[in-house]
Amino acid sequence: MDGVLIDSEPYWNDALKTGFRAAGLEMTDEMCESTMGARLNEVVDFRFRKHQLKGISPQKVESLIIDEIIRLVKTRAEILPGVLQTLEQIRETGIPMAIASSSPMELIDVVVDKMEIRGCMEGFFSASADLYGKPHPAVYIRTAGMLNARPENCWVIEDSVNGMIAAKAAKMKVIAVPDPRMYHDKRWGLADVLLHSLEEFSPSILF
Repeated sequence: MDGVLIDSEPYWNDALKTGFRAAGLEMTDEMCESTMGARLNEVVDFRFRKHQLKGISPQKVESLIIDEIIRLVKTRAEILPGVLQTLEQIRETGIPMAIASSSPMELIDVVVDKMEIRGCMEGFFSASADLYGKPHPAVYIRTAGMLNARPENCWVIEDSVNGMIAAKAAKMKVIAVPDPRMYHDKRWGLADVLLHSLEEFSPSILF
């Protein structure tokens, strides 16, 4: 969802900086991007351990981050180029679609309603409900099960390396649409298809 359907990744950086500032940690863009695609509570726990943060609970920092990202997505985030056309093209093939995101369900609901795409999805799944988040494949395996689909018959559209690893670990095929700054990262060689944006998507990729 984040970075694939909507341009929320820059706002995640801002929200992470806001939340961790309350814990006395000044996050850089590089620090934020190093955990892109990972589940928020795992990011918070990692930073608390690495930097030995004290004086505020991880749960409070997580809550501050969620409140800020929801505010920013509601007021600033835009749908990414080619997204609505891609969703319509996939819908016309009859292939069922779902959102499987590391984001909390509160944010998934905000994005889905902002984009007005609730009716074209079969389900919405947050990795926060799983024991492990991406790059663990749990959320993708669970989503495939709810769609009554075999994982090896599923395609995943991802913008993060952690998400791509999760999808490939689930034995799914991956269309990678990375941030332009990361397009030439050699790790995208693991993807089945690499696009500059969803404006390049064609349903023929899926068959």
